[in-house]
Amino acid sequence: ILVFSYILVFSYILVFSYILVYSYILVFSYILVFSYILVFSYILVFSYICIYVCALHPILVVRCLLARTLI
Repeated sequence: ILVFSYILVFSYILVFSYILVYSYILVFSYILVFSYILVFSYILVFSYICIYVCALHPILVVRCLLARTLI
């Protein structure tokens, strides 16, 4: 009976730790994907603004390219 209870407790701890680790990985991957999307959208918006500004002002082309290489 004692051995059985030990096995039960051990299995409970194992399952709990598995769930915890899985949720940590899930949350981490969600944060990673979100940050990737955020960075990608930022670059996209920046390049759109850059193209728009460059189309409006041909003088700012060099500055635009410099800003692009900095990021």
